[in-house]
Amino acid sequence: MIAKATWVKTFFERERRPGDLVFAILFLLFSVFLVSQIGTESKWIKGTKLFTQPMFWPAVSLIGMMLFSICHVLGAVFSSRSDGRLSELFFWIRSIEYAIWFMVYVWIVPIVGYLPSTLFFALLLTLS
Repeated sequence: MIAKATWVKTFFERERRPGDLVFAILFLLFSVFLVSQIGTESKWIKGTKLFTQPMFWPAVSLIGMMLFSICHVLGAVFSSRSDGRLSELFFWIRSIEYAIWFMVYVWIVPIVGYLPSTLFFALLLTLS
């Protein structure tokens, strides 16, 4: 039993980058969510051949996505930890700042108008 666990560990071990485990877990959660929603987005039609089913190829791709993301999580768990994971996570969070600025801009434009809000946000982003 111990030899089998060692084989699995050496099979999935690789060089790990900071933030890899966080990305792998998020991607696994996203793929599990998509697999759970396939029944509401596509249907299985009785009497139709397997390869012509509307749900078959999307299900194959999503299940493959989920299986590969499980392998990614296992690889991230079994690989040696490298420094900088927390700084990588904060870098991702800082990158979301620009999406938030854009969403506020989109919300303000119909209220204030295109020209004033564009000038205001251009000045604000230049100063920040």
